[in-house]
Amino acid sequence: MTFPNAAKGVKKYFNAEIMVLIATAVTIVSAIVSLILAIVAGSTGDEGAAVAGGIGVILLAVFLLASMVILSIAFILQLVGLRQAGKDESSFKTAFWFIILSLAAAVALGVLSLFLPNRNLDKVSSAVSMFTQLMTIIYVITGIRTLAVSLQNETIAARGQSILNFLTVMLIIALVANFTAIFFRSGVMQIIAAVLSLVAGVIKLIVDIRFLFYLGAGAKMLANE
Repeated sequence: MTFPNAAKGVKKYFNAEIMVLIATAVTIVSAIVSLILAIVAGSTGDEGAAVAGGIGVILLAVFLLASMVILSIAFILQLVGLRQAGKDESSFKTAFWFIILSLAAAVALGVLSLFLPNRNLDKVSSAVSMFTQLMTIIYVITGIRTLAVSLQNETIAARGQSILNFLTVMLIIALVANFTAIFFRSGVMQIIAAVLSLVAGVIKLIVDIRFLFYLGAGAKMLANE
């Protein structure tokens, strides 16, 4: 194994992303269950509605708790994986610090929102969160690409560059959408911001799916070299 630390670290990060996907699925299931129980409650008498409502609250709490636990474990696994992979390739170290920056920014903006109630802080927080998340992904991909080049794996290197191109386009669109929503109040500009956000969201979904498969391919490449 040429890059043992990177192989183990990327594998951990890949597992963390799988866990994030599971947490997202759990959240979606909880929303569906809550909707079904709300429909049931609306079609029954007061007693049935009370029972359905009670069950809904319990299930929702269980699902949300499970999602939070999974996300917490995934977050720790991401940090550990990037820290370990960073021993073989510096790009993973940079990705690690972007995750730390994302956490610090979220805490700072959360505290500021308590003292400076302003809806723009929510948009700023969203923009900062998206930026740091994307930069983390960019540096993880860059790390895998760099190692792929070292291992003369042109396929993995090319796939990484393709995802980076998508990310660059998405990042530009998303940032323009966020700053348009913050600094321009006219109805037309708000509509433009909403459309740009939708386009960025679609591209991000494509990127997330490709990134997950890329992580798996990268982990397999490093494990086999």
